[in-house]
Formats: sequence, C-alpha cells, structure tokens
Amino acid sequence: MEGSEKNGTAKKLILAVTITVLSIAAITKIGNVSVEDFAGAKLSFIVIALILHAFFWIFWTIRLWVIVRVLEHRARISRLFAGVLSSNFVAAITPSSAGGEPVRIKVLVDSGMSAGSATACIMVERFLDALFFSVFLLAMISISGFAVGLGLKVGIIFTALLILFFVFLYELFKSPERIGRLLGFLEKRFRGDLIERLEREIWSFRNAISEMLKNRRMAFVLFLLTGFIWLSEFLIPSVLLMAFSCEPHWILSLTSQAILVIVSLVPLTPGSSGIAEFGFFYLYSSFASCRIGAVAGLWRIITYVSNILVGLVSAVYYLKNKL
Repeated sequence: MEGSEKNGTAKKLILAVTITVLSIAAITKIGNVSVEDFAGAKLSFIVIALILHAFFWIFWTIRLWVIVRVLEHRARISRLFAGVLSSNFVAAITPSSAGGEPVRIKVLVDSGMSAGSATACIMVERFLDALFFSVFLLAMISISGFAVGLGLKVGIIFTALLILFFVFLYELFKSPERIGRLLGFLEKRFRGDLIERLEREIWSFRNAISEMLKNRRMAFVLFLLTGFIWLSEFLIPSVLLMAFSCEPHWILSLTSQAILVIVSLVPLTPGSSGIAEFGFFYLYSSFASCRIGAVAGLWRIITYVSNILVGLVSAVYYLKNKL
C-alpha cells in the first residue's frame, strides 16, 4: 500500500471512529447514561452478543464459500474468512455500510477466479441479501405493526425499490433482449467504459443467478445461510437489553434492525457512523425505555468497532501472508 493510500485510510479511520465516539457520547448524554449503568450490565449476555457477531462473520464466510462452489470454482475457506473480515474493515471506513465488496472480489481473484466470476459471486451475495430483506422486512412490519415515522418511510421506499428490482429481474431473465437494447441505447448516449462495465456485470450477474437456480437445493441452502447471517446480527440488541435486565422486545427489535441496515446503506458518513447510532436511539426509544443509550453504545462497539479492530488485523495479516 502506497504512502498516500495509507494516509487516506488513516484519515477515514480517524473520521469514522471520531463520529462514532461523539455519537455514542451524545446518545448516552441524551439518555442520562452513567458509568454505573454500563458497569451494571451482565457480562454473560455481552459475551453472548459477541459470539452472535462472530457467527455473523462465520455464516457470511460459509455462504461465500458455497457460492464459489455453486459457480464451480474453488477457494480456501481460511482465505475467504480473511476476506470477509477485511471487507468489514473497509466497509467501516467508507461511506455507507456496504463498501467492502472490492476487497472480497480481490480475495476471490487471488484464489484463481477471473474478475468477472469474482464480481458475479459478490453480486449473488447482494441478490440474496435483497431477497432476504424483501421477505424479512415486510413480514416483520406486518407482524409487529411497527409504524414509527422513519420505519414507515423506509418500508415504503424499500417496497417501491424492491418492485422495480423484481421488474428488472423479470425482464433480465424473460426478455434479455430488451435489457440488451436498453444498454445499447445507453452506450450510444454515454460514451466511455462505464456502460460497457455495467453491461458485463449485468450479464455476469444473470449467468451467476442462472447457475445458482439450476441447483434448487443449494439455492435454498444459500437463502438459509443468508437468514442465519442477518439473524445473528439482528438478535444482538435484544441480548444487550437483557444484559440490563430489560424486556428484549424480540419482534420490534428485529424489525428495527432490518430498517437500520437499509438506512445505513445511504452513503453519507464512513460506515454510516452517526446515522446508525441516532437511528438506533430513535427507533428503540419508541418501544423500549430501559437504558437505550447504554444499549446503543454497546451495540455499536460490538457490531462496528469490533469490525474495525478484527478487520484491520485480518487485512494486515492477509497482505503479509497471502493466505
């Protein structure tokens, strides 16, 4: 890594951590949280929360390994695990919470895959996530009746985008010539490599999804793994509420987590620092009044700060050893 890149990474890291620390400090101040409140948390539940976050990493690695196998490639699971951890570090210091894809693509290329195949694997990941959230968020909002302003707006916007996404998928698989004509039109209007790259990625994505759907059993396994990935992460706030002897609010908490993940995709701050903390405080304050500031602080440390620390160590180790 060149000196300028190192300086840029260091600046992003400092900015992300600073925003997070200030946000946690502001939330604890608003929530009248004291040091004694943190000290009163039950350690056993905090350990469970950390284990759940570790499962988030593990299930993500297993899913990526299965996708690689489905697309008839091979990669060491230890290398993929390092890639997942390293990509979480990059995502934590880049705008929005979804900025680590290039790292995973690089790891797959290092494993012998072509850039096109590696990109297709990551696009399958995102397709599975979108499919899971389309089912999960709508189901949770329906079950919980959660209608807080932010949650309702996110639900409406997400549903609208989801409909457009499925219309695109339908056209891509049923009438690919229409997509081809659209891309041809765009290529004439906008000169440069962008449309060509977009076209390559769209057809790679189509081929990857087609390969995945040929094996229905593995497609189901991948969807199941996607559920395990996100449920591992979404259960953490409820466990932390129990650490403070509070009602876990399982359904409302799961709904709030789905909303927060979608909101955190907005590319405003590194790793959605600030957005995530205040979004958490806003949503959870509507149904849980028990030490929300302390819970928000611990939640962000476990799910965000740990990604920075573990991801940085993993990235350095990977670059030095090329697993």
